[in-house]
Amino acid sequence: MESLQWEATLARAQSAGKDLLDALLDNDAPKAKSALDKAHYPLAGPFHHASEDNFAVCMRALLFPDPRYATLSETYMGLGRADLLCLPTPEGGKGLPAIIFELKVGKSDDEALGQIEDREYASSLKGYEGNILEVGIDYDPESKTHEVKIARV
Repeated sequence: MESLQWEATLARAQSAGKDLLDALLDNDAPKAKSALDKAHYPLAGPFHHASEDNFAVCMRALLFPDPRYATLSETYMGLGRADLLCLPTPEGGKGLPAIIFELKVGKSDDEALGQIEDREYASSLKGYEGNILEVGIDYDPESKTHEVKIARV
């Protein structure tokens, strides 16, 4: 049997996570889509890639290692729970925006972003002095691709 090559998988995930965050910070949705398209399915595997819960775990694996952000899951915000919230760390994230993520599977990036706005997630960051990015992401399990929409609040 061939080795599972976990070190190479981890290195690819860390690189894709950095590419994803850099793209979001540059407001570059096509680049963010490309990073997700490369990283999500290999992390999720063939049996669970279409699950929203698994998608959230994969996203956390991509974002967690970045020293610029602390990543929180299923955070109560506004009138609901954001799938992921990334807050800049004092050590590496000074001056960066907070990022609110809503993830969908087989729906639309518009619906994901709309949920952030409709449920007023950003209101929970009232008093936060930095900018806020709202990011809606939809994963299409048929094509194994993503759509990404970014809004700066």
